[in-house]
Amino acid sequence: MKSISPSSAQTYQICPRKYRLQHLERWRGEPSASMEVGSLVDYGVKQVWTGEKCPELYEPHHNVDEVEIIQAEAMVSGYSKNFIDDQPGTHYPDFRIEADGFEGILDCLSISQSGKKALIRELKTTGQKRELLPNSVRMQTLEMNDQLTIYSHLVRQHFPEVEEVEVSYEVIWRDSYGPKMRKQIRRKKDESEEDYAERKLGNTETLDEYRVRLMDAYETDFENRFAQVRYVPMAGREKERIHELKHVLMNMSEDDAYIRNPNACSMYGGCQYVGVCTGQERIEENFSQEQRND
Repeated sequence: MKSISPSSAQTYQICPRKYRLQHLERWRGEPSASMEVGSLVDYGVKQVWTGEKCPELYEPHHNVDEVEIIQAEAMVSGYSKNFIDDQPGTHYPDFRIEADGFEGILDCLSISQSGKKALIRELKTTGQKRELLPNSVRMQTLEMNDQLTIYSHLVRQHFPEVEEVEVSYEVIWRDSYGPKMRKQIRRKKDESEEDYAERKLGNTETLDEYRVRLMDAYETDFENRFAQVRYVPMAGREKERIHELKHVLMNMSEDDAYIRNPNACSMYGGCQYVGVCTGQERIEENFSQEQRND
């Protein structure tokens, strides 16, 4: 069996049928606008990690509009001012790593000049304010996170000279609201809908005004737009969980039925494949099959 990514192992534990459809057969739905904006932010932040100037993010192939591009630019600009430090070392964005039957792509791996310390950066963009939890609450969840546990283990295996692995979990909240009204206006008596709509449009921020306001918000309001938790994984807990996950890998390699877990159909807002599993949809009508590179 080929190496397994943390997301594959997690999906299998939630629902073997979903794992088969999503990771083995590679059926994918259309990316949402928030996913496209998240991809733009990833692109920009990873250039920031390498020391390059905060880039212009627009790429013609991205399925986003100008408002969403401004949002991504503001998020990256705020990130560059709030997260990037001047600690010397080598930074590896999109670092691919494999060992012990696991594989992963780290958002960014930083190795100190001495080679004794490693920092795993995990970036998440979200539209949910609840993701900006206090560190004490988030820490409990992160220490039990299989993906970060696997990443830490992979770094220790790949870099035996590293004595300390630290994780930096970094969250950017996406402000999805577009240009605002400069001032609140009400519809006048006997004013037509067309005239009222035109008057509102004239009272709305221009894109340049929107860009200035959003840039300032992301560069100065860290508490309400960003969250960061840095911690050193406990080696004993990590070793125990890796041992458990190797049993999961064994089950995955021997499974040929991939039985659906009905208790998982409504988890995380509902499974995208539930209509397929219940026979109400044909998978070819709602999903496309991603080509394999291997």
